[in-house]
Amino acid sequence: MTDPYSKPPLTETAIGFALEQPLYPAQIDKLVKALRKRFVATIPLRHINVHFDEGTGDVSAKMIERGWRLGSFDQTRVVLVSHEFITISQMAPYPGWNLMMDWVRSEWKIIGEAINNRRLKHVSLRSINRIDVPFSDNDQEAVDIADYLLVAVFTPNAVGQSYENYSLRTESYTDSGNLVVVHSGSAEAPLLDHASFILDIDVKGKDSVSTYEDVWPQLDALRVLKNEIFEQSITDKSRALFR
Repeated sequence: MTDPYSKPPLTETAIGFALEQPLYPAQIDKLVKALRKRFVATIPLRHINVHFDEGTGDVSAKMIERGWRLGSFDQTRVVLVSHEFITISQMAPYPGWNLMMDWVRSEWKIIGEAINNRRLKHVSLRSINRIDVPFSDNDQEAVDIADYLLVAVFTPNAVGQSYENYSLRTESYTDSGNLVVVHSGSAEAPLLDHASFILDIDVKGKDSVSTYEDVWPQLDALRVLKNEIFEQSITDKSRALFR
């Protein structure tokens, strides 16, 4: 299947692999070591747990290791490794599905060998799109969201129809049982005289995956679903921006 747009609005395409059994720290170290030679930037992911003792008033903090972020030299290819989840992401510019999947397959082969081809709870596919709309000559301050997106907010006239910011998030299941999360919202425009909107589509498979070969048909099916949702969420005015 070819990509329909010459200028797709994708800022990130992420493929998620949810592990049925979590990785132990030694297994994460083995995996990161196997991947590190292919990436120039390896950054630990941490968060801080803060505990407040109401009785004594003492405050304590503990650093928790969450995993690793591995990035290519230009940061367009990223792998996130945690105890229960592995994500392979392609950042903009999007090279097309076939080229991206060639890279994902090669990375997942290394990952699978490092984690002994551990069974997956599910796979997921997420596409984050930023739609940059130029202001018209007649209106340098406002763009009608509904002219470009069919996933938007509608509010009473009394609160005004000119939004400084907006955000809408939905979660639903398809008839076949796939979880779909859609987020639409305003974004800071990186271009002068433009307004920008986010259309973030995350689709999760409903079936576990036991073999390397079973991953790819599921991802192809999720891509069909994701593309269908995308096309039903935009207007012809948006399509004209991508062609």
